[in-house]
Amino acid sequence: RFDGAKPSRGDTLFLESSGVFSTVAPTAQGNGGTVEITAAGLEVLNGAQLVTTVLGEGDGGDLILTIRDTARFEGTRSDGLTSVASSGIQPGGRGDGGRLEVTATNLEVLGGAQLFSTTFGEGDAGDITLRIFDTARFDGSFQDNPSTVATSIAANAQGNSGNLGISATTLQVLDGAQINARSLGIGDAGNITLDIMETARFDGRREDSLSASGIETNTNEAATGNGGELRLSAN
Repeated sequence: RFDGAKPSRGDTLFLESSGVFSTVAPTAQGNGGTVEITAAGLEVLNGAQLVTTVLGEGDGGDLILTIRDTARFEGTRSDGLTSVASSGIQPGGRGDGGRLEVTATNLEVLGGAQLFSTTFGEGDAGDITLRIFDTARFDGSFQDNPSTVATSIAANAQGNSGNLGISATTLQVLDGAQINARSLGIGDAGNITLDIMETARFDGRREDSLSASGIETNTNEAATGNGGELRLSAN
């Protein structure tokens, strides 16, 4: 269980979050290490973070979570830092992001928590694969931040967005939660593949917002690249 984060002094890389981090530091050359967590249950709460990232030159490490029961990401601390599992290339970084893989009986991403892979520098974002044997649930938001699973290329970044795959018995995307693959920079958005054995349910929108629950793969109007493919199979 990873719970909480101290307020930032403004001089630390990860805002003094509780969590696990694998980093290629600024000016460093080399690949980041893999983070693997195997447990009966996993809770990442109140701004805690599981992160692999590149600020120098090299590939980011993979983040692999194997959870026998429920993997739960929920909560935001007072300064707005959300609970996350992420793989990323930061501004000034060069290399490919690591994979993010979650295998669990149930997955809950609630209250603005996020699972994502992103490139802010130069290189491809990592793929995201969620293998959920029962229910994958994305529900709600915190202020303007929806509960999300996403791969993206940020504005002014260069590379391709990762592919995103979810297999589950049941998928719930509720109250403005989002599944997306986007390019806002130079590069293609990733493909999204949803393989749902029973019901895929999309319902509601964020409070005081036009943003509905949904899936999208796209390139921003200022981006250069192609949108990805969206495939959904369900009973």
